[in-house]
Order: sequence, then structure tokens, then C-alpha cells
Amino acid sequence: MDSIVREFQQLTSSSNKVARKYLSGNDWNLNYALNEFYDQELGGFVHDVPREYPAELIELFERYNNQKYVDGSSGNEEDVGIDADGLIQFIEDLGYELEDLTTLCLANVMGCNNLTDCITRNQFLEAWYNKKCSNIKDIKDELETVGENLRSDINYFTYIYNYSFGLITEENMKSIQIDTAKEYWKLFFGDGTPLHIEKEQLDNWNKFLTISGKKTITKDEWKMILEFFKKFPTVTEFKDEYDPMDPWPYIMDEYHEYLEENGKLN
Repeated sequence: MDSIVREFQQLTSSSNKVARKYLSGNDWNLNYALNEFYDQELGGFVHDVPREYPAELIELFERYNNQKYVDGSSGNEEDVGIDADGLIQFIEDLGYELEDLTTLCLANVMGCNNLTDCITRNQFLEAWYNKKCSNIKDIKDELETVGENLRSDINYFTYIYNYSFGLITEENMKSIQIDTAKEYWKLFFGDGTPLHIEKEQLDNWNKFLTISGKKTITKDEWKMILEFFKKFPTVTEFKDEYDPMDPWPYIMDEYHEYLEENGKLN
């Protein structure tokens, strides 16, 4: 059991007590324990608000806090938060780009629901206080840890993949544009992730998307496409094991038909 506890701690950067809590509650099944940890600990904030945040952390927020308004009744300037421009500058100062997968982890740590939403003062301060971060270097170190988890832990990878749908969905929309989906699939299904998909399978998928005429991807399709590639990472596995009667989204049946019609399953 000690080896499982150590592995859990390495993957989650948690304490021995936290590791044992989640493992014992899941009959010492590492995957189940990790899933619960990511849902409970990373899916929301631990609302243990301190009486006073570190001055260094407050100064960091103010550096990117570019949305303020003047209260008409008091005349005081009030915070709105960090908008998209401020977030992009924050990401760049951390050494990342908006398109990096680690940026999705950053958004998750701060509890962002969408990349266009303002990040409030309490949201920013509480998130990094709970991670014991008070400056850019601390946050860089934290992102290196979660980035490594993203590259090595399929459970955390799946969690971030599913979380990202809401993050990249346009305002008031329930689906994402196919071009946006394709760009993020390049990142999620490319090199450097724990999901190893055969190049031929990816090439076929991208060609199919190009000619399919499909305009959008729903949340259910987004999730199931990841599960599809987990189950069928190669063309051979798809050819030998795919059952049209299984409850895959219709787009996967269309993909199967496309491969058959083009002689790619012979």
C-alpha cells in the first residue's frame, strides 16, 4: 500500500494524509482514487479564505487587474477583474501561449468557466493562496507540476480534456465550432500526451473532418471522441474491434463508413 500512496502523492502533489483518504475511500484502486481527487480537489475551490492574503500575491493580481469601474454612489474605484487581455499577458509572463495545453490547467486552477470571463480578485487570490503560490516563480513551478501530470497521467489528462469544452465554447453556445475542435484535437492528440494515437488514424480522422461538412461538436461528442481514441488508437484496432451497435455518437459511424468507402479498412 505504501507504494500506491507514494505514486498517488507524486501524481497529485498531495500529502500522505490526503492520499490515504482518497485511496482508502476507493478500496485502494489508484485510478478511482485519482478520479475522485481530480473531481473534488481540482473541480472547485477549497473555500478556506484567509484573513489576509500575502502582499506579494495581491500585487501580482493588481499587475493584471485591468478591469475596474467607479461606483456611482460612493465614487470609489471597484475591481471587476482580469479580462482576456490581462489573462493573455499573465500567460505570456509565465512563459506559455494561449494555445498551450498547460494554459488549460492554469485556467482550471483559477476556476475559470470560459476564457472570456473576467477572473475576480477573490478567485485569483484564493486559487493561488490554496496552491501556496504568491509570485510568478511559485506559479511557474506549480504549472510545471500540473503540466507533467497532464503529460503522464491519463486520468488527469481526461479531466482537463473534458473540462476544456466549456472553457473554449463561445458565449451562449452549447457546441463548439469544428475548426476550434480540430485545433484543440491537434494539441490533445499530438505528441507529448499520455494518449498515443497512430499517425495514420489521426490523418484519416482529420481528412474525414475536412470533407464531412460537419460544423459543430456537442459536449457529448467531445467527450466520446476522446473515449473512442482511447479504445481505437490504431486503424487496425478500429477495423477489428469496432461494433456499429455500440453507443458511439453518429459521427463515429460516419467515420467508419468513410474509411470503408475509401478502402482504408481492407
